[in-house]
Amino acid sequence: MKKTSPPHQSSFAILLCFLCSGAAGLVYQVAWTKALGLIFGHTIYAISTVLAVFMAGLAAGSACIGRWGENHTNPTALYARLELLAGASGALSLVGLATVRWLYVVVYPAVGNPQSVLLLLRFLGACLVLFIPTFLMGGTFPILVQSLRRSSAELANRVSLLYSINTLGAVAGTLISGFVLLPALGLRITVGCAAVLNFLAGLMALRIARSDDIAPGVLGSPAKAHTPAQAMTRDASTLLLFLFAVVGGTAFAYEIAWTRLLSITIGSSTYAFTLMLATFLLGSTIGSMFFQHYFGRSRVVSPATFSRTQTWTGLVAVACLILFPRIASLVPLVLRLTHQTFGGLLLAQFIASALTVLPIAIVFGFNFPAVVVLLGHHAGDQFGESATVGKAYAANTLGAIIGSLGTGFWLVSWLGNFRVVAFTAAMNLLLALVMELRSSRRKATSLAINLVCILAVFIVGASSFFDNKSLMSLSAVLYGNSYQGRLTLSEIAATNDLVFAADGVNDSITVLRSDDYVALRVNGKTDASTGDARTQLLLGHLGGALHPAPRRVLIIGFGSGMTASAVARYPDVERIDCVEIEPAVIRAAAFLEKLNRGVLNDPRLRIIFDDARNFLLTSREKYDLIISEPSNPWIAGIGTLFTTEYYAAVRQRLAPGGMFVQWVQSYALAPADLRMIIGTLAPYFAEVTL
Repeated sequence: MKKTSPPHQSSFAILLCFLCSGAAGLVYQVAWTKALGLIFGHTIYAISTVLAVFMAGLAAGSACIGRWGENHTNPTALYARLELLAGASGALSLVGLATVRWLYVVVYPAVGNPQSVLLLLRFLGACLVLFIPTFLMGGTFPILVQSLRRSSAELANRVSLLYSINTLGAVAGTLISGFVLLPALGLRITVGCAAVLNFLAGLMALRIARSDDIAPGVLGSPAKAHTPAQAMTRDASTLLLFLFAVVGGTAFAYEIAWTRLLSITIGSSTYAFTLMLATFLLGSTIGSMFFQHYFGRSRVVSPATFSRTQTWTGLVAVACLILFPRIASLVPLVLRLTHQTFGGLLLAQFIASALTVLPIAIVFGFNFPAVVVLLGHHAGDQFGESATVGKAYAANTLGAIIGSLGTGFWLVSWLGNFRVVAFTAAMNLLLALVMELRSSRRKATSLAINLVCILAVFIVGASSFFDNKSLMSLSAVLYGNSYQGRLTLSEIAATNDLVFAADGVNDSITVLRSDDYVALRVNGKTDASTGDARTQLLLGHLGGALHPAPRRVLIIGFGSGMTASAVARYPDVERIDCVEIEPAVIRAAAFLEKLNRGVLNDPRLRIIFDDARNFLLTSREKYDLIISEPSNPWIAGIGTLFTTEYYAAVRQRLAPGGMFVQWVQSYALAPADLRMIIGTLAPYFAEVTL
């Protein structure tokens, strides 16, 4: 006799499955992005390629599996198999990572350095690792919606509940991977933990599928049909899918631009980025839960609902831009109140992130189930709910891919981070206008509000009063408590003149001057200045003076150019290769000639725009002298320049009798961290001198 489970147990178990699935997805994303970043480098082109492949797999799986599984007799069993296969392919991705690393190092030197060829090579490598597991993960959401089918009127409750539960799992996965798994256990075990979560979800779902179905009514009571949405035509449905794709693009545009702005204010450590991502996901969870409450009360979802969400998104984005200086000023206050502790730093970073991205994320979280319901009531009878949810998820994700690539590759460097937020807010308000104009019940008040808001967005985006570049380029974490806290952030920012500012594709670069001081800031942090001349010139002179004949020299990081200028003073040097990840640093060099003596005009100097680790792993050049002067190890991406693999690659690139000079900021490191760096370097340079 078949054993059945109580209805509430089955429902709770299936939601627990999707919680585990959401956590696994984000653990994978964080781990895979970091692992492939170690292979491809940490340029925006490499990171965006990995992210695009990840999201493309989710979109393809959602659309294809959602349609294929529509008529499946036991959707819960199908969901269980998808989770088990995702876990297996996720575990096997470790083999894929090793294979991609070997292929990349072998093939890269043969294809040279054309950017288009490198993008293709990285795309194919990322596909080899990511596409199958992400394809399977993308199919779980529409299939699970199908497995909870009771009536088409329950679609809103099911979608909003599942979306919020899955996103809540993603929040947990982000925090656990960033704060616990990766620092304590490393990449391989982190990926293994994500696979275990998939297996747990799959086994639980398989047991549910074999024992009992989900009980009717446990995910919300049936609701009445919605005439406004049902009246939509097929053309209106297609338009809605297109607009939903645009919304996906704006979501990632906001995420990228706000992350860049916040990384300047609260620091660009891995912990800061983890908190930013977790905050955005938390907002999506809250928004989806709010939709479930809203839908349960009003029972009406119409195209006007979609229009209102876009109006609110634009309004919230502009409000956060206007208030951002005040939000930033809270950071040094929180740090003072918590006595500059690590916990206080995390609290300050979370508060700043929550006040900026959380409101926007809440509206996006509300918007997703609302649009799915609109599409579902129109096309549910024709295509089935699973296929409809899959199409909506795929459209939104494809828009996110285009938005992330367009923003990262083009918009940020063209408009700047601040104006990207304003531009994206204008896009949301334009979407609201389109929906209002197509509405059969268009309201003059709504049209007027959106037009006024668009005008306000352009004023805010174009005004230097709001876009205060001196203030926006100042790290509140590092310098907010300068002058014993007696000056405000705005006053601290005004103590120097800003002579150059550019939001590059990878980093935001500024140059500051006063009467006897000049400094280069990268993402709000001073990385070279008049006060650093004694160390950055010393780096070049150490190698140049101690090596008997340094003919070919490699410098990791151009910075202010002081180290390159010191090396250029030695007549034996025939060639200086300098690897720099951010082109805007080279554009800033003209404003730092007091420090670098115009070294860019030296014909022996060759600038290579690449990630330093990627260059060392793939280059076949040999150098007499290699000088490495990375920024602080706690900055995201910089830590890879203090690893075993990095020092091994440096050793391989040294010619016989070659010398390696490494700069380490011992004044900003705990003694244990300094010992760890020296211990990592020593096996490859036994004759090391500290």
